[in-house]
Parts: sequence; C-alpha cells; structure tokens
Amino acid sequence: MPLQRLLWSLVAIAAITAYAIGADHASTGAPPSATRLATLAGCPDPVPVRVTGAYEALGCKESGYDVVVVTFETNTQRDHWFDEQRPLMFMAQMQGLSGALVAGDRWGILTDDVERATELKAVANGWWV
Repeated sequence: MPLQRLLWSLVAIAAITAYAIGADHASTGAPPSATRLATLAGCPDPVPVRVTGAYEALGCKESGYDVVVVTFETNTQRDHWFDEQRPLMFMAQMQGLSGALVAGDRWGILTDDVERATELKAVANGWWV
C-alpha cells in the first residue's frame, strides 16, 4: 500500500473515531462556560467572535497565538463546526503552520498553540479532532 494512501486511511480512521467518541453524548443543562474554557486555553481577556451555530464564541490573541473557543447546545452542532474547520486546519498544516483542534462535550477550541492545546485536552477532559 503506498504511503500516501496509508496516511489518508489513518486520517479517515482518526476522524471516524473522534466522531464515534463525541457523537450523541447525553448532555443536559447549559453548555460549558466559554469564558472558563478560554481561561484554560490561555485567553485571560477573551472577546466575543461570530461563529455560526454557536451557543457562545470567544477569541483572543495571547502570546502571539490565536485562540477561538466555541460552545454549542448540541454535539451535532459542534461536529458541523469541526467539519468546517478540519480542512482549513489541514491546509494550514500543509503550509507548515502549527495548529490544533480540541473537542469536548458541546465545546471546541481552535488554536495555533499546540502545546497549550495538549494541556487543555488533559485538563478539560477533551480529545483531538
């Protein structure tokens, strides 16, 4: 199997696994606090940003890194947002730029600070997308 085909297969398996983990969690109550997630992501003073379908969206530029924190009423809305972000992240990484997408129950974070994203994934009980 050619290496490129193997890599695309691994990407597809990772995407399917992320969906399987995050799909249809029974969530009740209000989504998590975007302000709290922004603080965990290194955004002490986030400002509102527009994100279609979001319950709440905040962003900042902290220590030279862009951070966008988004919360959703449902995991399905979160998954739609990630479907839009994933190709953009892939293209950025193909150009040598760093970046990470981290997800959790009804929340998502897009950042180019991969080290902070790794910490956030552990602290906020999230996973890579």
